[in-house]
Order: sequence, then structure tokens, then C-alpha cells
Amino acid sequence: MGGLEGTLTTVKTDANFHLVADTNPIHLPEIENDCDGKSVCEMRTISVVEAKYDSEVDNGYEMISASELKTKLVSR
Repeated sequence: MGGLEGTLTTVKTDANFHLVADTNPIHLPEIENDCDGKSVCEMRTISVVEAKYDSEVDNGYEMISASELKTKLVSR
């Protein structure tokens, strides 16, 4: 991850699955804590992800997996 090489910081990201275009309630990505890079720290972030499926029918005969993931991330 850019800017973290050689530091004691690790990043843990949780993905919340919502519609990216939701306006009420609005779902935004966020950084939960601060890391100064001088001490051991785990930066916790939350991203917002929307999965797009090509098939609307789950009949058990075909694999159903997302063909696209729209993602909102936050950066500094």
C-alpha cells in the first residue's frame, strides 16, 4: 500500500455491502483510527461495496457470482 512501506503500520479493511448510490441512509467509507507510522499500529478502515450480478435467477444449475464490484474507498 502506498506510503506504508518500511513502517510498522498494517491495514485492516472491512467491506460493507450496500448499494453504492444509496442516499438515505447514506453509506460512506471511513478510517476509524489514526496511525503515526512511528509505533506499531493497525489502521482500521471501512469500504462500501456493491455487487452486480448478471443473473437474477438462482435455479441451482449455474454458478452465481458477482460479475462486477463497485467500491467506495477513502484515502488521505
